[in-house]
Amino acid sequence: MIGSHRFALRALSVAIVTTTAGLSFNAHASMGNLGTSYGVMPVDVGTAQSLSMFNDQVSATYYNPASLTSDQRGELTGGILHAEQELRSKNPNADGDVLSNSPSQHVLIGMKTNLGSLTRFKHPIYLGFVAGVEKYGKEMLAFGSETSETGQYLQYGREPLFLNIGGATPIWRGISVGASVRITLEATANLDAVSTLGGETSRERLAVSAEPSMKTILGTRVDLGSTFCPDSNCFLDGWETAFTYRTKSSASTTVDSNIIVTQTIPDPGLSLAVTTIDSFQPETFAIGTQYVGDGWRVGGSIEQQNWSELEDI
Repeated sequence: MIGSHRFALRALSVAIVTTTAGLSFNAHASMGNLGTSYGVMPVDVGTAQSLSMFNDQVSATYYNPASLTSDQRGELTGGILHAEQELRSKNPNADGDVLSNSPSQHVLIGMKTNLGSLTRFKHPIYLGFVAGVEKYGKEMLAFGSETSETGQYLQYGREPLFLNIGGATPIWRGISVGASVRITLEATANLDAVSTLGGETSRERLAVSAEPSMKTILGTRVDLGSTFCPDSNCFLDGWETAFTYRTKSSASTTVDSNIIVTQTIPDPGLSLAVTTIDSFQPETFAIGTQYVGDGWRVGGSIEQQNWSELEDI
């Protein structure tokens, strides 16, 4: 620790999750839904995200950007979430009862720093950045195809991306505000091919492109004691409240294909369009409060998540 610009290296966190399912659950831990499914950092996981609005680590960039101002130190954080999931079938006629056993491993890195020293006014302005990759997602847009006895299938990999960047600043007597953006990908692919009825293709052409989509996250945090009685002790000391708003975001893939089937469907062929949503985060409103004591704290939060918007998509 040197001077006022202390740099804290947070502990590496490892979480191991084992899942066995007998129904048709999705066995993939999508990196896109990491923030809502598991929690970004150990505090988020340990509190079931009920106190994530007040977490001053870099995960605040996603849960409540205003909380970046709660700790003046810079920060470099790393984390690993490893999941060994297994999907089994109870069908006695099946050749094997294990339908899927692909592992999932999320690697996260985050950074927080104060940019105020770069300005002439020395007003604290905190920058937060958190990024994650999914180890077993080899490519950002991994498309592939294969020929089988029942036809040829186009497959694409999972979205191995979690990316947030934002900033925050105190504005007046214990009140801080912050904003960040959640970055996802909207991928499109155009497939042109000539196929036989047996599913064997020739003259296959696949063009893939992706565009980033940025969604807003807004937050505020209020230290009630500093706001209402900054010069004296009062019953509000130790109490904090926070408000956050996250717009809906999703990662999607759209495939437009034009298939000519020899001796069956002539040129211009059969047009097929497939749209998938790899991960979806609903529009969310949240309010929370906590009381901080000497080495302990207690609090909670309430969220409204508008999942009905998924029907429109």
